[in-house]
Amino acid sequence: MKNNYSNYKVFIIGLIFILSLFPSFAKGQNEQGTMIAQIPFDPKADGYKFRNYGAPADDLKELDASDLILMFGAEKVCIEGSTPDDCVLYQTATKWMQNRIDQMNGGHCDGFSVASMRKWQKLPFKGKTDLNEWQENAETTNSLDFSNGLANYLAFYHSLQVLKEVNDFRTQSFKMSPTEIVRLLIESFQKKEDYYTLGIGMRRNGRYTNGHSILPVAVEDMRNQVFRVHVYDSNFPNEIKYVTVDGKNETWQYRTASDPSRTAEDYVGDISSKTLSLKRMSDRNLEVYACPFCENQP
Repeated sequence: MKNNYSNYKVFIIGLIFILSLFPSFAKGQNEQGTMIAQIPFDPKADGYKFRNYGAPADDLKELDASDLILMFGAEKVCIEGSTPDDCVLYQTATKWMQNRIDQMNGGHCDGFSVASMRKWQKLPFKGKTDLNEWQENAETTNSLDFSNGLANYLAFYHSLQVLKEVNDFRTQSFKMSPTEIVRLLIESFQKKEDYYTLGIGMRRNGRYTNGHSILPVAVEDMRNQVFRVHVYDSNFPNEIKYVTVDGKNETWQYRTASDPSRTAEDYVGDISSKTLSLKRMSDRNLEVYACPFCENQP
């Protein structure tokens, strides 16, 4: 009995020693900080119950003429006609649309981030606002089943990220330090005037790659200038995940996969890597966007 107690004591001492070598692990897993700012967005209710995906089933139509008319106006995209029923798309419009569809074979993450937030904000899409207009007896976004309508909704908002009006602010945000981005998120949760999606990426041979979009919903102070940004990540339905920002060293870290079909890996960055960015939700609410493939754009 005495021998067993001695072995147990040695085990506990050894475990304490090991944990002392990894204080950030202990903090990240066990400690709770002080919530600075948040919005009442719960992935179990306000996120989608299905996971981010790449190429959809063949019978799903992600984008069509109605989406390009909504983005750019019929006069910019239709050779003939002006409605989704009679519009004949310019060849350049068809090519741009197909490029967007092909690009989404790697995932629809920004579409998930934007569409879930828009539903939380009760913003309309193609005349639909209430959940019951999407699915009978739906009480939360999380109760919605995957459908043709939702596939189009996700694809539409994922496609907007390449447009100048959305990308301009993102380009500016790459110049911000991790703590400056945290401050903007805190301000957005407190003022409730505009919100953001959070972009993370890696640098490989100096090139930005493995980009992924997540939705920040809270900022938690873990003390000693360490913050946890709570996020909804469409690769992990029904969970709150954390981006950890070290304000002393201006570094950040997160674990996910940019492509939902791949294994998750660690994303890390600092003030010089320019791998952390923001896109404004308000830039996804414009009535019309500048046409990127039109020759005579006013």
